[in-house]
Amino acid sequence: MRKVLGIIFLSVLVSLVGFIAGCILDEKVIQIVATGETCSEEFEEDSQSEQFSTPSVVDYAKEIDRILADNDLTRDAILDAWLVGASYSVTDFSQTHDWMISGAITVERQDITAGPDTLVEYTQQSVAAALGETIPAVLNGNGVAIINQALQQYIAGTYNPVLVFTVENGTARSSPGNTPPSTSDPIVFKWIACVKIQVLIDEAYDVPDPF
Repeated sequence: MRKVLGIIFLSVLVSLVGFIAGCILDEKVIQIVATGETCSEEFEEDSQSEQFSTPSVVDYAKEIDRILADNDLTRDAILDAWLVGASYSVTDFSQTHDWMISGAITVERQDITAGPDTLVEYTQQSVAAALGETIPAVLNGNGVAIINQALQQYIAGTYNPVLVFTVENGTARSSPGNTPPSTSDPIVFKWIACVKIQVLIDEAYDVPDPF
């Protein structure tokens, strides 16, 4: 995946009460929920038809490894992981008129047989309005199940998941004009899809023991 954001720790507060100089440090293990987000390579759309299909292959295990390494963590530290959100964003669009598009982004496994199933759908989405914006998407349960299975198998070490995200566009109409793409007026833009996961990890801390 093209863009990798580091893990962000959520709402973790360790209170150190009664600190006394020279006290013994006691190791405490705390479970932490952390969030990580990765985004696909750009889907490059250049179509003379309103129906088009654009895949992006992602070595998901490698991307999770990279997120963990950026935060000094390893696969062994993960107790659980699950998908919590998805979004998309147009990264490049310069045509003189807008397009309204509807379709879906599917997900499937390349390393084993699973899917394709719909992960998110988009309906009457303005390409121009999504330029540089993060558009939250409603998750579809079937696609979520594929990613969650991949996460569990990654944690267990039984598979190194490779995912294929595919844009399956159904309709595209010019705005204004309400005409489909054509040889003289193709639809041309670039965009990305992002998925957000949460992981449960153990973290050890040395805290003062006042006793």
